[in-house]
Amino acid sequence: MPHQGGQLDEISEAIGRLSGQVEALDRYTHDREHGINNLAQKVEGLGIRITRDIAAVEGRIEGRIKAMDDRLIALERAQQQQDGAKNLAILVMRSPLVGWLFFAAAAFLAWWKGAKL
Repeated sequence: MPHQGGQLDEISEAIGRLSGQVEALDRYTHDREHGINNLAQKVEGLGIRITRDIAAVEGRIEGRIKAMDDRLIALERAQQQQDGAKNLAILVMRSPLVGWLFFAAAAFLAWWKGAKL
């Protein structure tokens, strides 16, 4: 019996090639999806890391700002105390009563030293 399946053989070969191409496309699509998922995980990981790093930097900046605020408050208090002491000294020095008392003390000392000689 002669072989009559020439056209059937061609169709079978074409189906085989198509089947192989479909399998190759399935593998390519599967690998591509895995690659995209891996890349997405890396990008999400970077986002989380960046957020964590930014929070750490913000914390350090806030700490430095708080330290500078504390130093500024301490300097302002010291300046206010110094200004208060200066103002009190100026007020005392400008007072006529203090001038008269100083003059009386100087006169008494002059008299006292003069009395001992």
